[in-house]
Amino acid sequence: MSEQNRTELLQVQDRSYMIGMIQQLEEEWFFIEEDEDQMVLLETLNTKELEIFLEEKWQKAKLAANGKIKGPFGTHVIHEDDCFRMKKPLPYALDQMLQSLSDKTFEEFAKQLNSLGFSIFDCVYSYNQLLFLSRKKRKKGVSFFQFDNEEGICAVQHHFERGTAEGDRFEFTTSFGKRAVLSYSA
Repeated sequence: MSEQNRTELLQVQDRSYMIGMIQQLEEEWFFIEEDEDQMVLLETLNTKELEIFLEEKWQKAKLAANGKIKGPFGTHVIHEDDCFRMKKPLPYALDQMLQSLSDKTFEEFAKQLNSLGFSIFDCVYSYNQLLFLSRKKRKKGVSFFQFDNEEGICAVQHHFERGTAEGDRFEFTTSFGKRAVLSYSA
């Protein structure tokens, strides 16, 4: 699986986008998520790319100056009723864990999580023990991740070993009582 395939797998995950509107208040631009009652300063989202729903489809666009966006459709002045979506950022600890996995392990992790009804973007808590072991040659420990799809919770323990032996073991437990285990070693 190439980096492009990983990106494609992430893009088809459920709930991977924030959908809402963009509004200017006191010379600052904010993104207001549809289901959340909070405003986020656009510059803090670390994205210049977004999509706008124009002509009955999502179209890629980039933020431009003075309340405008540019895309294949040309230049568009932002209106309050425009609908935008932006890719949700992954929590840093989860993102680093996913990057540490082999392509096969990454793909199987995503498939298992999805089969339980959860998306990678449902992560609400992440603790990656591997991040604290960067100076060690042999790394062994457990990381913890929690996913919430608004219907239930999935707790994931990631048992890992890096160095002379390489291995990953994932234990999934949902609030519905479903459990699964994935184990890979190199």
